[in-house]
Amino acid sequence: MGLFGYLGAACTGLPLAMGIETTSWNGFFIVMTAASLLSAILIVPIIGGKK
Repeated sequence: MGLFGYLGAACTGLPLAMGIETTSWNGFFIVMTAASLLSAILIVPIIGGKK
């Protein structure tokens, strides 16, 4: 189980690290902000769905 956690973290961190190398930290913060907004938009129907 630990191996898969490390593998998942490496697969997630590599593209972000490559993005930081090419666009500096500003690009990283833009990507993180966009990912946060997208995840918030996608979770709204799940938590806000009243019958």
